[in-house]
Amino acid sequence: MPRSLVAIILARPRAVVAVWVLATCVSLAVAAGGPSDISNLGYSVPGSGSARANSILSRYIPGNAGSTMFALITARRPPHAGSVSSAAVANAVTARQTGEITSTVSTLQQLPGVSSVEQVAVVSGAGREGEVPASRLAIDAIHLSVSQTSAESRIPTIEAALSKAAPRYTSFALVGGLVVSREYSTIARQDLARAERISLPLTFLALLVAFLSVFAAALPVALAVVSLLATLALLDLISLHAGLSVFAVNTASVVALGLSIDYALFVVSRFREERQSADTLEQALIQTMSTAGRAVIVSGLTVAVSLLALLAVGVGLFSSMAVGGIIASLSAVLAATTLLPATICLLGERLERFTLRPAAGAAGRGTLWRRLASVVTSHPLAAALASLVLLVTLAVPAHSLQLNFRNVSELPSQARMTQALDHISGQFGPGAIGPLELVTTNPVAVASLVEADRAVRLILEPSVGTGGWYAMRVILNTRPDSEAANAAVARLRRALHHVSGTTYIGGLTASNVDLTNRVAARAPLVIAIAVLVGLLALAAGLRSIVIPLKAVLCSLLSVAGTLGVLMLFFSSGGGLSFFVPLFIFVLVFGLSIDYEVFLLSRVREAVQAGYSTSEAVALGLVASARPIMLAGLTIATVFAAFALSSLDAFRELGIGVAIAVLLDVSVVRCVLVPACVVLLGRWNWWFPQNVGCWRGRKESRASQARASRTSS
Repeated sequence: MPRSLVAIILARPRAVVAVWVLATCVSLAVAAGGPSDISNLGYSVPGSGSARANSILSRYIPGNAGSTMFALITARRPPHAGSVSSAAVANAVTARQTGEITSTVSTLQQLPGVSSVEQVAVVSGAGREGEVPASRLAIDAIHLSVSQTSAESRIPTIEAALSKAAPRYTSFALVGGLVVSREYSTIARQDLARAERISLPLTFLALLVAFLSVFAAALPVALAVVSLLATLALLDLISLHAGLSVFAVNTASVVALGLSIDYALFVVSRFREERQSADTLEQALIQTMSTAGRAVIVSGLTVAVSLLALLAVGVGLFSSMAVGGIIASLSAVLAATTLLPATICLLGERLERFTLRPAAGAAGRGTLWRRLASVVTSHPLAAALASLVLLVTLAVPAHSLQLNFRNVSELPSQARMTQALDHISGQFGPGAIGPLELVTTNPVAVASLVEADRAVRLILEPSVGTGGWYAMRVILNTRPDSEAANAAVARLRRALHHVSGTTYIGGLTASNVDLTNRVAARAPLVIAIAVLVGLLALAAGLRSIVIPLKAVLCSLLSVAGTLGVLMLFFSSGGGLSFFVPLFIFVLVFGLSIDYEVFLLSRVREAVQAGYSTSEAVALGLVASARPIMLAGLTIATVFAAFALSSLDAFRELGIGVAIAVLLDVSVVRCVLVPACVVLLGRWNWWFPQNVGCWRGRKESRASQARASRTSS
């Protein structure tokens, strides 16, 4: 950071803090209700078969467009009634069909957003000796199509209408892909809230260990709150003009928390170090922001630009993740370079109030890190080889990495949706929760081909649209998120390719297949963009070509090792959730670049001061290893709490990020990177522009430093 800018901030710290307080209050008011247009959508893949099917439904067959669901109405045992005969069941069904069920259908047709309502009546299977258990007299199914706009929010209205309009002595259950998504989101929010209640106290304890002062430990928490509120307010303004996925908020929360903790750790640690030699507090802060502050800017911009790589996926939820992460990283940088130094200036010596002095003394001596630095710099080849062998061994299972999209299968057995599936599976098959939506110009040939497939259980009557298009719902005999359902979609698409006319397959299963295929296909491009951006940012920030190459290779190794470990844990589930590998890569890659900048910035300062490469690595490691390790431990603590979730995707995410961060801050940053820097020697700092001038200045500074050490 320019010293003049730092001087201005320190000259008016109260004004800077007041501006941030005002901005935080405005952000709180704006973001109080959450983003205006946010949903659990954004899974559609533009140009895919499922997206084209949805587009044709909306344009030519609007009555069948939107999300589909079933309202299952089950007759209950009337008071003082036992089991009844099959004939009595049939009579009850006929009576209800001609009366109260028809009234229920009429009520549902009047609801806003419900585009079509169809009644399907079936009689449940007979019990022993031709009798039906009184608890299951009969089931009537009412099929609804709901418009995509705010579809999830309409579910409570539909349930309330069913509760009032359903016949006497009946119970109802609303099932379908949209209901699954809503229940999945509800369970996810409950699990995440529980994880936060567990992780927040542990996080504060980790920060207390990191800062060894109650006042100092509160700084990253305040920084994270301010950054997150500013981010949520900006997301709210963006959502007024463009719809956002809930992943935008989730990603913003994670990035704001992670970067705020990192930046506060590094800035405060450097300030404490500079305060010991500076004459005044202002001088220490100016030197801190000129070194650690510059590293914060380089790191934050690198993370922000790296997140742009997610836009290459071309899917709404990943674009929302990119937007949320970029805004959060820039907000964290702005707060760390303005609010944090102003707050430190106002606190002054009170920053060290309630300090754990014995622990602070031990941390200041850094005995553990000095021993580690001595071992790594004395045996760099052995340290590098041992680290590489460990990471490569962990990464081996990642070669069989597979992606899947699970939602129904992940719901716990006690979930209401899981229990309702038992009813619908017996009558229509488990695929009725998310039927295939076929749009075709040749319904007769398509129906004949589809009916012959072994996975198909039932084909509903086609609906006639305009422009020669027909809509056909196909119910499979397996759940829509199963491997068998995915295989059925792939098989039907290949077969339908040879049928005359035009046919597209949409629906829940087809959308899942298209999404996982797109993520798998675009993952190499996302990785390439992130790596290229990281290389350019590190080259500009550290004035080196070799170090950025080494940094991204080490980061890729740590991510590969993490994915390998995850495959060992979760391989039985058919692969990892579709968003987990990319999310882990982008987040951990950004954090690893963050740690790389802070570690090698200290090494570069020592090299420029005239120390040899081995001496500079030892000094840099001793100065930065503790805050890097504690920052990683804090992030790992936050994510490890996600392992308590009842949903596989969140367990994978929590365990994956925790393992990746711990691998990166221990094996990679404290062993592999320092060892490689020692082995490469002067080649670390090779840079094509003005190399000769830089070396001349370096040699001059080295001579001055040697003379200074000799005289002292």
